Amino acid sequence: MQPSKLMTVLAGVVLLGCRGQPPSRPVTGCVPGDPGPAQAIELSVSKKLPTGALLLDVRDRQTGAGLALVELRLLSLARTTHTDKKGKARFDSLPPGQHALATRRFGYSIRTDTVVVGQSAGQVARIALRRQTVCAYSTAALAPAPER
Repeated sequence: MQPSKLMTVLAGVVLLGCRGQPPSRPVTGCVPGDPGPAQAIELSVSKKLPTGALLLDVRDRQTGAGLALVELRLLSLARTTHTDKKGKARFDSLPPGQHALATRRFGYSIRTDTVVVGQSAGQVARIALRRQTVCAYSTAALAPAPER
């Protein structure tokens, strides 16, 4: 399910005690002079919260080529996406403000950047990843030759 741009806040039913205050315990009666017994009031508030989009363009720093399958993770929101074959990706319905973005792909250095999301159709964040040498070590256990 995609997050909706229209976020609804429902206050539900509020039980009011004497003098319009929420009761600390069940209401059994009111003090003389109070307006009357407890009342139930239903509140419903619908509010459109501001959101923005973040467009990403991830490239190889040396060649300028778009990088596919780069993992992009917004750390503060625990949201993840990956780039397409042209190095493009998009996050929608983000709260405005600063967010930490972690970027990683095998064979490239890992980066963490701060991106700013505004209340607009989308800002483009351009990220250049530097190639990193990947070392792979293997070990072999030698066993003595079988006896004849």
